[in-house]
Amino acid sequence: MHTLNSYLIPAPLSTLLTIILGLSVAIVADFAGKKIVKDHTPVFQAMYFFAGLLVLSWTTWIICLLSLATIFVFQGLIWTIMLAAAFLLITKRSALDVSLNLRSAPYPKPAFSYLRYILIFIFFCYLLLSLSVPTDADSLSYHLALPVEILKNHSIYYNPDNIHFRMGGFGEMLNLIGVANGCPQFGAFIQIIGLGFFLNASVSCIDSGQKSDLITIFLGIPVLLFLIPNQKHQLTGILCTSLCFLYLCSTNNFTSGKLTLFLSVLFFAAGIKYSFLLSFASLVLLLILKNPVGVNPFGMLVKLFFLGAVILGPQLVFKWFYLGDPLSPLLELFMPNADPIVVKLYQYIKAYSDSSYPFPISLVYTNSIGKLSTLVGISAITLGLLPFLFRYYKFEVISISALIFLILIGGQVSSRFLLEPVLWSVPLAISTFYKSKIYKYFILAARLQLFCILPLLLIGIYNLAPSIFSDSGREKVMLKASNGYAENKWIDEVLPPDARICMTSRSRAFIARNYFPWEYLYFTSMENKKEAEELDRKLKIQYKTEYLILPSTGFDALRNKYAGEIIAGPKKFHLATRNPFNSSDYEMVIYRMKK
Repeated sequence: MHTLNSYLIPAPLSTLLTIILGLSVAIVADFAGKKIVKDHTPVFQAMYFFAGLLVLSWTTWIICLLSLATIFVFQGLIWTIMLAAAFLLITKRSALDVSLNLRSAPYPKPAFSYLRYILIFIFFCYLLLSLSVPTDADSLSYHLALPVEILKNHSIYYNPDNIHFRMGGFGEMLNLIGVANGCPQFGAFIQIIGLGFFLNASVSCIDSGQKSDLITIFLGIPVLLFLIPNQKHQLTGILCTSLCFLYLCSTNNFTSGKLTLFLSVLFFAAGIKYSFLLSFASLVLLLILKNPVGVNPFGMLVKLFFLGAVILGPQLVFKWFYLGDPLSPLLELFMPNADPIVVKLYQYIKAYSDSSYPFPISLVYTNSIGKLSTLVGISAITLGLLPFLFRYYKFEVISISALIFLILIGGQVSSRFLLEPVLWSVPLAISTFYKSKIYKYFILAARLQLFCILPLLLIGIYNLAPSIFSDSGREKVMLKASNGYAENKWIDEVLPPDARICMTSRSRAFIARNYFPWEYLYFTSMENKKEAEELDRKLKIQYKTEYLILPSTGFDALRNKYAGEIIAGPKKFHLATRNPFNSSDYEMVIYRMKK
């Protein structure tokens, strides 16, 4: 059966194709955007890129709905994009400016003139991480596993028991293009390009003396260590909404084309992840409050409904008819025959926190070096400055406060979700307090934080960068750091290809046989008779499971009810994570299912 490995091409070629494809998308989108909207400013250059990603991911979604999702189709698609980019570069002499203006950024004191080189180096480190082989559990559970499933079926009509697949959106469609062409790291590389565009747009909207400070704060946010090398497109959506907020702060004038582009970028974010609907609402509120020239309330309402129907319609209609919930699993609780496991998954996701500390302490402090990449850090202080910013940025502060409120009541209270309001508030805080006495201490702390994450970046590159350059290096990295990879190789050695298995491993992208979705093992309560009976029916009748694969400790109720003779194990594995400070070992056992 197909796994992620089935689609890999040689490591150096995979890296090169990733870079060429990512830049080609940017070149074509930049050219089309300038022709249509006719604005060459850095803010709109960034918007053109995200609008290009929207067109690409929307087209991919339609291809999947039409059951045309084959490698041949997606290879044809990327070659069309790359040839178009090459034609533009040759005939139009179109040179895409994706620089961050780091070299030209002025610094208030000559003593810090070296900082621009540190910033360039850190951005390059993030770039290398984005090109490394995917290893994190989230990516291998569904951000990449769903593309593998789509390619196997040639369509988006997957097994709905893989509950995480229900949250698939535009991000997974972009990942699908990468997987189909042998470069599964394509999704992460897109995010680093997007970050470059966003930084370039941000420094173009503030005074020259503040540019280096802004980039220092943004690149020094620890949670980027988690978001950038991840195939989860959460950072892509955050950059989209932050760019739209930046534009609203810097303009009082819209044309019809600019409003369409603005709303399209917002709908793209909403199609990546449900949480960005909260950001969407906050930004529409800001747009209404500011009431810029050229925005007619009725015309904007028409655009909202039309663009929403075109951009999000295919996703919502598919999920409504196929899963019974257009926002699955968000509305499962209100279904007449709600699946308790789907409900529990949604409740788990909403209640999940990276830290044992309460908000807002969880944004700036952790007692574990292994969780440093879950922090926002010193820049979270800007959220506490919102009352002081209200005098100068009344409508903007209302919008940011609305987003924070919506996240607290309807989102996940974690650094990844609250990074959005932080990015929105930082430029406002810098512009307001730049000349105050306390500002120099704030920016000093930001510089110290930047230097603190540098060793973590270098450790990450040391562990992951070998996967960029050779197949042998990629195999070593995957065995050492790719979640579930070594475990699935062992299973492949022990069990026949047609074996039907049930396992707790989340890394579905590497499972090479028929498997039972892990969500039902994690969230079924064996004390609940109805849930236990449904699990028993699925395991024995629906999936006809033959082997049970469990850790040597934990899952006692499952082991007692279903585990028969031991086929293999216990075998020790190293917990594969990108962060070496989270290192630990665990044991797995393969049992034959009881009759």
